[in-house]
Amino acid sequence: MKPVKNGILATLVLVTFLFVSILGFAGERETWRILANDEVLGIELEELLLKPLPVAPGTLLKLELPSNPTTGYYWYYEGLLDTRYVKMVSEEFIAPTTGLVGAGGKQIFVFETQWTLGLTTLNFAYYRNWEGIQPDTDILTIHLLIQ
Repeated sequence: MKPVKNGILATLVLVTFLFVSILGFAGERETWRILANDEVLGIELEELLLKPLPVAPGTLLKLELPSNPTTGYYWYYEGLLDTRYVKMVSEEFIAPTTGLVGAGGKQIFVFETQWTLGLTTLNFAYYRNWEGIQPDTDILTIHLLIQ
């Protein structure tokens, strides 16, 4: 290839990369959030790794995670749910509003804390069902302190 063609190709690749990075593959910003009784908790993911999330008994916790089942990937609750502390109320997928084929949406898990005080853990993994958990699987662990 001539240097001019290489330059044009490099520019196209860079512009495509920036476009995808800015808009995301789904066209929507991929974010996660936790709500307690429909109030968004302003907590960073790094904070969840360092300390448990304090919640009151009887709280409805809603966890919203970016998800794209059209790729085969889906968030799964992993492990045993200690129903003394928390019970799962519902789990659903909300399709994107972009209208783009293959665009991602979000999965919503709703839990209700019980009246037993103590520490429990919620574990989630994002993987393809037929592949199972792999070394590079995204894992999300949330420690809840019911107090």
